[in-house]
Amino acid sequence: MSRTESTENRLFGGEDTKIWATEPQIIMFEKADVKFVVKIVEFDYNTADDFVLLDITSNIRTDILQTGVNVFKQNDITKQIVPLLTLNKRELLRRTQAHRSRDVLLLDLFKSLESLTWGV
Repeated sequence: MSRTESTENRLFGGEDTKIWATEPQIIMFEKADVKFVVKIVEFDYNTADDFVLLDITSNIRTDILQTGVNVFKQNDITKQIVPLLTLNKRELLRRTQAHRSRDVLLLDLFKSLESLTWGV
C-alpha cells in the first residue's frame, strides 16, 4: 500500500517528526452485543522498520478485546497478521482456510496481535 508523507503529530499527537503513512483503514466487526471499530495505519520513519497504529473502540465496555490506541513495531509474526485484517470476507476466509465467520476470525486475529504487542 502506498504511503504519503506526514508527521507523528498528525497521526497520534506526537512531535513534528516526519513519517510516511498509509491511509487509515477502518474495520468493523461484532461479537455478541459488542460492535468494534478499528482504525489501522501503517507507517515508517523513512527506514526499513515498519510500525502500525491500531485504534480500537467499542460501543460498550468489554473485556473481549482491549480498546484504545496501540502503536507497535512490526516483527516477523505481525507482518503476517496485519495484511489479513484488511482483506474482504471472501479473500480472508480463502487465505486462512478457516471454517468460521469473518467476525470471529477478525476477533481471533486482533486477540493474537493484542497478546503479541500490548504492554511489550
